[in-house]
Amino acid sequence: MGAAFARIAGRRPFAELVIADYDLGRAQRAAAARDGYEAVQLDASDLRAVAGLLTQCRCAVVALELIDSGAWSGAGVLGPEALPPRPFLDLLTDYGSPWACQERTPAGKA
Repeated sequence: MGAAFARIAGRRPFAELVIADYDLGRAQRAAAARDGYEAVQLDASDLRAVAGLLTQCRCAVVALELIDSGAWSGAGVLGPEALPPRPFLDLLTDYGSPWACQERTPAGKA
């Protein structure tokens, strides 16, 4: 999954990306998708290690925070579209990324 994401992200203008895996070699191969990607060894079951990496990288992982708090939950594999957007958007505002929604009529459809 991480390698696939790295290949897709490599085609986008992300400034930074840290790829973590239990197997450092696998993380390094995925990070090779683009110059500037960093590979680190991480056991995702070690919550202290995950929190440490997120702090070190100065990441705000909004989705994980919502899952941990119970604001987002469900059974099975769920994509973001299956979860309520409002808690996510409100937390983005708390982190300094305010959002807005505006309805518009497509050009030529007046």
